[in-house]
Amino acid sequence: MTAIANNRIVMLTMTGELDQAQAEIERFESLLQQETEETQLAMKPLVSVYRCEVALARKNWGVLAQSVDQLLKCATTQDQQMSATFYQSHLALAHGDREVFMERALACLPYFESAQHVMRLEPLYEGMAVVSEDQRKYKEAAMYYRKLVYLLRKK
Repeated sequence: MTAIANNRIVMLTMTGELDQAQAEIERFESLLQQETEETQLAMKPLVSVYRCEVALARKNWGVLAQSVDQLLKCATTQDQQMSATFYQSHLALAHGDREVFMERALACLPYFESAQHVMRLEPLYEGMAVVSEDQRKYKEAAMYYRKLVYLLRKK
């Protein structure tokens, strides 16, 4: 159940079919209601990540903030914690707080680089390049742009 739902939600989000992704999340949650409380608690971080992903794609910052708070309360793995940090970075960027964005982005970047998590690295590199450029840190911006181009060429 989990792997199929995960793949479907991820694919729908990646292809921009956000209404369908949201419907799948809700369907997945209703299926979880039939599971034991232990299973429901174990799956709560995953559902929070799904909700964050859809909210980020929609640029729905209020929902993203709420979903990140939920994720932080239930995150049990490093991946979940780093995902929360990733979402926090994008919330900060959306609100114009470039310093917090860079702080959070730099906090989660090594983790996602070590895992070669392209879906996380692309927006991180792009955001870090733009912020560095705005701060007139052109060498730093060029480095992030190079990393972004390398990722895009690997696709």
